[in-house]
Amino acid sequence: MKIKVRREAVRCTNCGKINEFYYLSDFSYGERLVLFHNGMSYAYINLLKDDVYNDFIDKVKSILNLHQKEFSEEKLQNIINHIFGMTCDRIQESEIDFAMNHKKCIYCAADDFEDLMAEPEKIICVEMPNVTHHAWKTLNDAKKVQQIEKALMENKVI
Repeated sequence: MKIKVRREAVRCTNCGKINEFYYLSDFSYGERLVLFHNGMSYAYINLLKDDVYNDFIDKVKSILNLHQKEFSEEKLQNIINHIFGMTCDRIQESEIDFAMNHKKCIYCAADDFEDLMAEPEKIICVEMPNVTHHAWKTLNDAKKVQQIEKALMENKVI
C-alpha cells in the first residue's frame, strides 16, 4: 500500500550511514506506523478501521477491572501500545513493534542516531505493508483473554 509520509534522514552514530525515518501527518487521526524486521522496516495500520483494536482495548480494561487495577488513560494507552503487537500477524517472519520503541540502523542495527538531520525533511509516498490479524481472529474469546492476561502478567501490569 502506498502511504504519504514525512521522511527524515538521520546519521547513525555507530556506522555513520544515513537512515530514513517515516512519520505520518499529525492530522492522520487513528492511523499509525509500526515497526517490524527488528525495528528496521515500517508497516501501516488504520486503527479506526481495525476491528481488532477496540475489542482488544475492551478486553484489556475488563482484565484490569477483574484484578482491581486502575490506570490513567495515558498509562492504559502505553500498556496497550506495548502488548497490542501480540494480535498482529508477522510480516516477513518478523513480529510487530507497535510501541515503535526500537528504531534501528538498517546497516548495523545500532539504535543511536545524531540529533540533527543529515538532509532536509521531505514528504514522499512509500510502499509499505498493512498490519493484519488473521491468526488472532481464529482464536475464541477465552483464548484471547488468556493470552492478554499472560502478557499483562509478563509485563508486571497485573
